[in-house]
Amino acid sequence: MRVTIDIDEKNWLRAYSVWSILNYICMELGCTVYIRETKKGYHVKAHGLPIDYLTSIRMREILGDDTVRLKIDLHRIIKPRQVLWSWKKLNGEIQIHGIWRRIPWASY
Repeated sequence: MRVTIDIDEKNWLRAYSVWSILNYICMELGCTVYIRETKKGYHVKAHGLPIDYLTSIRMREILGDDTVRLKIDLHRIIKPRQVLWSWKKLNGEIQIHGIWRRIPWASY
């Protein structure tokens, strides 16, 4: 599971604190943490955490993620399927869904 923290302020100390906490957790669990400066602030991401979706929401809340993003993600019941392109591998074959399935030259 991936945990992303959106810090909408240019507060380097806060961003570094969030990165440090996630990095400490990831040292124990073997995941990876990234930090990136944006126009408004910072994005901190941890990839490969062995947690479920609700635990990731709780971690983001504790670490101070953007409250609007948290509310949207918490109230989302299922992840919406991509409208133009959606595929998955089933029994070694790629299954194509959506608009591309109706186009004759699309490779299956």
